[in-house]
Amino acid sequence: YSKGIELFIQKALTTNYFGTLSLSLFDAKYTALDSVERESDYNNNFILTAVGGYNLGKEWIASSKIRLTGGRPYTPINPVDGTQLVTEYNSADLPLYSSVDVRLEKRWNFKGWTLVSYLDIQNIFNKKNVTEYKWNKFTRQIEADESLGILPTIGINAMF
Repeated sequence: YSKGIELFIQKALTTNYFGTLSLSLFDAKYTALDSVERESDYNNNFILTAVGGYNLGKEWIASSKIRLTGGRPYTPINPVDGTQLVTEYNSADLPLYSSVDVRLEKRWNFKGWTLVSYLDIQNIFNKKNVTEYKWNKFTRQIEADESLGILPTIGINAMF
């Protein structure tokens, strides 16, 4: 079963700024063939996303995105031999996930189309979010698998 509620608020670009705020609160579980109720694999319990931007003038726009989610369930690993503790399936949660992105873009409007160039920097604070835990058979230890750090992107879009 799953249950939840979502809130979405939007401020359209009517002046020099815009933004959206989205909050999802949910709970997703299932009952397996052994009749035990367990956490669903992606039951983060909440997702919060805020996006905002400002029109700097002369077709320059600065924006930012903030993401925060609850920790995804995972199955603990036996620290002695690296096997998954199947009887404890999805009984632990990964740490909270958070990221802040920034973007600067320039638009050129032509008849019938727009050219957009941008610099986008994801995870500007270089947060190493844990995506899973795994067993390292060489060191015989449980290790955290972490997401990428700062990820800069330069791009050009043609919109028709």
